[in-house]
Amino acid sequence: MKMRELNQLTAALKESPIFIQGSFVEIGRAFLKKVFEGMAEIHLLDFEQIRRLYLEDSGAEAEETPAKEHDFYKMVCSTYLFLDTEPRYQFYELFKSAQHHLGEIADRLKEIDRELAQIRISGERFVDGIDRLELLQHYKELNLQAKEEIITFLSEDIESEAKNRSLIKLISLGILQRPTPYLYAYMPREYEVRDPLPFTNVLDNVVIREIKEVKRLYAEDKAGFLEWLTRQIEHEEIVWSLSNDLSSNHVLFDRSSTLKPILDLFTRKDWFAFANLAIIQIEGILTDICLLMEYGEDERKRLEKKLVGEGFGEKLDRLKTVLFGELDYEYFRFRFRVMRNRIAHGRLNSNEVEILAGILLFDLKKVCDCVRSLNIPVNRRVSIAGVTKESLKKGEIERSFIVQNFLLNHIPIPSFYNLDDLEELLKPVFTDVFWNHFEEKWDSYPEENQAAFREFLIRLKVRIPELAGKTNELLKKLKCNSKFTQKDYLDFEMKW
Repeated sequence: MKMRELNQLTAALKESPIFIQGSFVEIGRAFLKKVFEGMAEIHLLDFEQIRRLYLEDSGAEAEETPAKEHDFYKMVCSTYLFLDTEPRYQFYELFKSAQHHLGEIADRLKEIDRELAQIRISGERFVDGIDRLELLQHYKELNLQAKEEIITFLSEDIESEAKNRSLIKLISLGILQRPTPYLYAYMPREYEVRDPLPFTNVLDNVVIREIKEVKRLYAEDKAGFLEWLTRQIEHEEIVWSLSNDLSSNHVLFDRSSTLKPILDLFTRKDWFAFANLAIIQIEGILTDICLLMEYGEDERKRLEKKLVGEGFGEKLDRLKTVLFGELDYEYFRFRFRVMRNRIAHGRLNSNEVEILAGILLFDLKKVCDCVRSLNIPVNRRVSIAGVTKESLKKGEIERSFIVQNFLLNHIPIPSFYNLDDLEELLKPVFTDVFWNHFEEKWDSYPEENQAAFREFLIRLKVRIPELAGKTNELLKKLKCNSKFTQKDYLDFEMKW
């Protein structure tokens, strides 16, 4: 049997109910029934007869082939279907986990509605400067979105996810799949209602057992908290780290002439000036990140005009999904705004402003880190292009990165990164050896990878016209039923 024939046979089996519902014995028997349907009436044969037929046809050694029925069919499923576990067990675990998560969300929504009702009755919505009503509404919306995502997963994606998770791990790496089936499973604590601490970003590198004491210091001993905060700034070398970051990214580099003097103000302990200017830069950098989400010049100009009329909260809303888990939305949306207003109205004494300046230094570091996030399209493009160029310098050919480079070529790379010559450097890579590698293994690639490679060929002939002859030849030869439809190609990781 050729690889293409095996792929066609297994593709049909994987779409049948028995694949998601059956045991190894049932799945393996269904597979062999398809293989031998022209050779014998397999449904009339007992296990020993089927095993004998398998040994005759495959040429396998009898002593190396399991003699017990379950072990035999498990071996068949592993060898030809690449199954590591029965899909029905993965399906059950995914269903059970989703059911548990839906229960957690339902309980949380009840508690949120209860507190919302109390606030509406009492009219007391502000706690420590934070609009508690607005905060609760945010968490309610967040949990409702998670609920909807889980329900969609259960109705549309659970079978596919169960099948992928049943595969031998080496094989499953070649299939596009998320680390968790939905976002809630990855970070459920992000959906719990919490009042953001005034120093959230300071805690990034603080061990968990120390956090309780830090909270106590902030509440009861401001001098002790300031002493601890100063040690953290020195220990993590925040000023030095920020200064170095300015040359690592085109957006930060463009702001370096402003950010360097601001950092000097912190070093000189001019807390009032630093606090006022840092607030402005933090908001400005978050606006820059919004603009980074657009690739085209015209689209970016339109967005820039639109952002002028948007408030700080609206800009954060744009980044909520993109930087989920990297930028603490609740802190910047509800706590940071309170600090900004206090600074704007000059309601600070000398003791408070030093603490506030230290906290804002960490906030500035956080947004500068977010500017370089790989969830931002241009950063992903630059990262892959940079790795590709470095590998070419070493004489290495990373085929997967080369393919991804062209899948992302609709995202322009700023000249700041000195990658303008990458396509010229890549031209010598496209030799017969390069193309033969894909042709020889084409049938063994998952449909998703085949579709991605086809898209790569289409983009390649546009970018490097002298390769049009070879790419057209391959496009005619390499058949694939799938379409590569991912909107921005950013979530696709090529594993060959």
